[in-house]
Order: sequence, then C-alpha cells, then structure tokens
Amino acid sequence: MKPQKIQFIFPKNELEDPHAESLEENIRSHSLIPQGTPFLGQLYLAAEIKCKLGWEVEIFYEEITPKSKILASLNGDIVGVSDWFNNHGNALSYLHAAKQKGAITLVGGPNASAMRQKILNNNSFVDYVFVGDAENSLIELLSKPTPKGERKVISHSSWPNLNQLPFFDLDTLVDKDIILSSADKYSMHTSGLRGCPKAVEKGRCTFCSIPVPGLRLMDPDRFFEQIRLMKERYGFTHFFETGDDLAIPEYVDALV
Repeated sequence: MKPQKIQFIFPKNELEDPHAESLEENIRSHSLIPQGTPFLGQLYLAAEIKCKLGWEVEIFYEEITPKSKILASLNGDIVGVSDWFNNHGNALSYLHAAKQKGAITLVGGPNASAMRQKILNNNSFVDYVFVGDAENSLIELLSKPTPKGERKVISHSSWPNLNQLPFFDLDTLVDKDIILSSADKYSMHTSGLRGCPKAVEKGRCTFCSIPVPGLRLMDPDRFFEQIRLMKERYGFTHFFETGDDLAIPEYVDALV
C-alpha cells in the first residue's frame, strides 16, 4: 500500500461524570482513566507505522480534543479507534463518520477483542477488527494492497517482541500541549510487560479479558530508556505501570 495517512482516536469514556468541572476532576473520578495521558496502544502503533512505513499519523484523544473538532478533522485514508467497555458506542460513532468520508475503518482494544465477530456482523461501516496486540498484524495489513470491500477479523500472526518495539513519543498526538502544559500533574503511562504469570502456569481466569497468551517482559534498561525519553522531551516526572500483572518478583527486582 502506498504511503498514506492514518488517524487513531481514543474516544471519551461514556460514563464520564456530568458534574465534573474540569478534565482533571473528571479523570480523578474514574478509575478507568486515572492518569489523564493517552493509553499506550495507539502510541506504540503510531511509532511502528512511522518507523516501518513512514506514513503520516495523527492521534486524537477525546479527553483533550472535543468530538466536534475530531469529526471535522477526519481526513485519513484509514481511521482506527480503541474500543473499551466504557466507550463502545462512542467508538462506533467515529467509525461510522469515517466510513461516510470514504476511509478504511479499524477497531481494536479490549472490547473489540471480546466482541470481535458481533462488532463486524452488526456494523457494516467497520472493515477490520483486531484481536489482541496489533503492532505486527496492523503492519502486515498496511504493507500490502487492501482488497476493495474486504471486511474481517484479524487475529495475531505473531505477538510483538517488547524489546523490538520502537520507542513511542507524543509528537503525533493532536492538542498535546493541553497535557504538556501540566505534565507535572499527570502520570504518564508506561509498560514493561504483557501477559499474566498465573495464566502461563495454571491457565487464564474465567473472567479474564486479556486476549494475550504467555508472558513477555521488556528489558529493564529499555524500560527506563522510554521513561527517560518522556521525562527529558516532555517533562513528565510521574509514571504509571499499566502492565497486565506486575506481581512478578524477579522482574520487579530487576527494575529496582
């Protein structure tokens, strides 16, 4: 596929507090968005696409950019959203709008992984539903011509090696200055592990929503290099580990 423009959107929590008077207050009132900075999935995808394909990438985070502005800015050849349990309807509304403008539409995230076939079957404006970590599978899709009218669920062909992912940054985040102006007030997301040790040894819990088998760990030096980048470039001084399960004593010992 020739170089194009891809836009990612992280939709606002549909359960937001209607009485919150500010972004900061609304974030504090919801455990699902405790830090006020974008989640890592789209940041890693953007880094992969820029590094391996050289495409133009934009990320919209609805907690800082109004929906009206995002909708008016939709001009990507491809538009993708993160579908969580608390923003499902909002996520679909963006894909519907993007399809009306002629974009190829993608959806990923925990809810998309869990409801993949239903989302595809019930929404004709959704082209691709990604299951689990999408760094490798998305690059594979974008690296070849996309058949006209193709619609399908895409599961992983291989899980990404955390030590081979490029470092992410916030340069593709639209309106990032809103967050960066108060970087000292927020914790920046980071993650050095994916998967669960219990699932490896004894199988997944019946209520588990993590669609990732096995356990992968990032080298501690690389983990702290990412933190150093975010501190030196953007001024963050607090970081929040978002890994699936940090209860791995030997890894915690290696980090400290």
